[in-house]
Amino acid sequence: MLNVNVKLYGNFRNILKKDSISMRVSNIEDVISKLKNLSNKETTKFLTKNTFFIVIDGEVITNFKDYKLKENTTLHIFPIIGGG
Repeated sequence: MLNVNVKLYGNFRNILKKDSISMRVSNIEDVISKLKNLSNKETTKFLTKNTFFIVIDGEVITNFKDYKLKENTTLHIFPIIGGG
C-alpha cells in the first residue's frame, strides 16, 4: 500500500466539500473505489461512468490498470466539462 494525495476539482470538490484527500492504496482503481465509498450518489455516478480524468505529473492517465503509482504521488481528478 502506498500513501497518495488526491486533489479534487469542480463538482468533486463541491460535493465532497474537500480540496484534497490523503489515502493508502495500491493502484488508481483503489483510489476510485475509496472515493465512491466517501461520496454520495452524484459523485459515484461521475466515477462509475468515467466522466472524469486523472492527471499525474502533468500527464493525463488513460489506462488506470497499467499505471504504477509511487509513494506520495499526487493525483488530480477533474470532471469532464463540456460546453458549446
